[in-house]
Amino acid sequence: MKRTKKALVTGSAGLIGSESVRFFCGLGFDVVGIDNDLRKYFFGEEASTAWNRQLLEEQYGNYSHLNIDIRDEGAINDVFKQHKFDLIIHAAAQPSHDWAAREPITDFSVNAVGTLILLEAFRKHSPEAPFIFMSTNKVYGDAPNELPLVELETRWEIDSKHEYKNGISETMSIDDSKHSVFGASKVAADIMCQEYGKYFDLPICTFRGGCLTGPSHSGTALHGYLAYLTKCIAEGIPYTIFGYKGKQVRDNIHSADLIRAFYEFYKAPRRGEAYNMGGSRFSNISMMEAIEKVESYFGKKGNFTYSEQNRSGDHIWYISDVSKFKNHYPNWKYEYNIDAIIKEICEMGHFSKPEVGRFVVSRFGDLSKEKIFVSAHVTEAFGPVQALKSYLIKRASNVVYVEHPFTYSGISKSTVDTYRSGLLSYEKESFKAGSELLSYIADFVLTLYWFIRRGGGCKIFIGVDNLNALVGVFLKKLGFGFKLIYYSVDYSPVRFSNRALNTIYHLIDRVCVRNADFVWNSSERILAVRKQQGLPDNRNILVKNSVTLPSSDVDIRVKKDKNLLVVSEYLTEDKGVQLIIGALKEIRKVNSNARLMVIGTGPYKDFLEQLAKEKKVAKYVEFKGVLQHEERLNVIARCGIGLVLHKGAKDNTVYYSDPVSPKEFLAAGLPVVVTDALWLSDDVSKNGLGESIPYNDKSLIAALEKVWSDNSKYGKLSARATIYAKDYLQSDTIDLAFSPVGLKYGKRIKRS
Repeated sequence: MKRTKKALVTGSAGLIGSESVRFFCGLGFDVVGIDNDLRKYFFGEEASTAWNRQLLEEQYGNYSHLNIDIRDEGAINDVFKQHKFDLIIHAAAQPSHDWAAREPITDFSVNAVGTLILLEAFRKHSPEAPFIFMSTNKVYGDAPNELPLVELETRWEIDSKHEYKNGISETMSIDDSKHSVFGASKVAADIMCQEYGKYFDLPICTFRGGCLTGPSHSGTALHGYLAYLTKCIAEGIPYTIFGYKGKQVRDNIHSADLIRAFYEFYKAPRRGEAYNMGGSRFSNISMMEAIEKVESYFGKKGNFTYSEQNRSGDHIWYISDVSKFKNHYPNWKYEYNIDAIIKEICEMGHFSKPEVGRFVVSRFGDLSKEKIFVSAHVTEAFGPVQALKSYLIKRASNVVYVEHPFTYSGISKSTVDTYRSGLLSYEKESFKAGSELLSYIADFVLTLYWFIRRGGGCKIFIGVDNLNALVGVFLKKLGFGFKLIYYSVDYSPVRFSNRALNTIYHLIDRVCVRNADFVWNSSERILAVRKQQGLPDNRNILVKNSVTLPSSDVDIRVKKDKNLLVVSEYLTEDKGVQLIIGALKEIRKVNSNARLMVIGTGPYKDFLEQLAKEKKVAKYVEFKGVLQHEERLNVIARCGIGLVLHKGAKDNTVYYSDPVSPKEFLAAGLPVVVTDALWLSDDVSKNGLGESIPYNDKSLIAALEKVWSDNSKYGKLSARATIYAKDYLQSDTIDLAFSPVGLKYGKRIKRS
């Protein structure tokens, strides 16, 4: 029998330790945690990590906690004698400059001596296990303050010509600087870890962390500034800013991004390496900028005082250069920029609801513990199916995701993927049947088969559209005890031109509505249909197709080419792209610089390309094809006006649909022109986001002329667009769908 892998995590109830426990427990490791809540001794009752320890013990049956002091050599050796570890993560520490000066001996004994005791036990008993030490950027002392810094309006910055313009690298000397007592003790531990790696040839690395943060952080006045700042503004607690005009800059890295870096090292360990690890240029902020963002989120001012005296040895500007680690481990990348970090701390921080931590507690239980099975039909286009997948992978510990391509798409295979703790652990493909009817039958059987093979212990089954939900109904009738969600992303009274197929479609739809525990509907119009079908309100849930907003890799503030029209669709006749191409020659009479970009593919693409040639506008039309999500958003952000010209009638899917593309345009700051068949058209008109028109070329030309006619108007439309799109965050929408009676993280959310 294959042995279960085992990990040791010190400081297991702290920010980095607990994130490590969750991650590796989710991967199936047995995790032994060591934490005696010295943080409570260091910083007082408010900083105690007891709440997090209790949460870990409740969440994970494969986690065992030991209340041991890492300075207890005998106890530590006993732990190593009793367990053969495959991984060691040392995150226990005394982390504060100020506190270290109060009790230097305690500080050094915890940070340096405790580390040495662990290293020696590791060398004797588990020398093959990768050993990860959480060091600090304070090993460089105050040397960063000697860099050529420039004062800007809200922050300090480094001279743009300096070698560290992209961040401070490991080449910075640790000599001849004031480290603080804390920094000195961490230097000793850092160097000793490197020495054990190089001298004894052991798999060890040290991560010299910048500001490590996340919603599980028990921030205090002396440590964990971003979490503590948020707590103070939220609860009206006085906060003191120490020196540097409040413009001091830190790079902040989310604990989840750091733990994924741990995982990359675990898979391919090196000997005695040191890595600078922080938010880098990807995620950094000044104190002044952080205050503004958090105050804006809560809609209230903080209670601040300013002290001219900065903390001894405190950095004015520190941004990490993480290129060494990225070069060694190219698969690693960030998921959280500074805006995402602050938003998550504000919504889910320990201070607001300790028992929740960073996980959604829903009407289905704790999503971080539940196994979720999803079956869906897809095309090449990014839509609600892919957005749901991204959401669940980040929040649930175990997700099985089945995707069947529609017969008219260019995808040839059905797939099943299994994710554990956000990592792909299993994938399988199967070829599709040729005809439409046979394809749907094969999809039903294949989903059933994959559920039996991979879906054991599933607590939530999400069927996207009725055929997939029907599998869930069938399995419930067989006695499987999951909660069934029928996710209805589209609807039409005449879904198929074939009358028999259409009758079968609606029969299946009714069966799914009656038997699902909850029906998620992507538009208000589908919601109304469900109400007419007799579905009670407590099972009839609106889950609008929403937008996954750009990460900091996508700059929506880039200069836009107002002359560039953009369409982002799965190309079928009812998407109306032919109307734009047919009218482009006349549009160019209004604006001689007008051009069209078409993003996406589909069965209508060849026709559209031929149409552009026939209309003699091919040189003004660029077909970009399918783009990955981030790349697509980058391209869109540089365009000028988004076009969504769907043809629609009351018996058409367009009337009931809630397309994602206009929301992505708005999120990128683009005014939009939409046809009045879309329900979103009312919002476009009411909120001044662009133009709503009937489906004809004259109306299209007039609308574009109106948007182009006034530069100041274009700017106002763009500003309103980004504000509006913030109400359509994918994570918020699905949070609400999962949450019990509109409750989210202890706060009541207004239902749309």
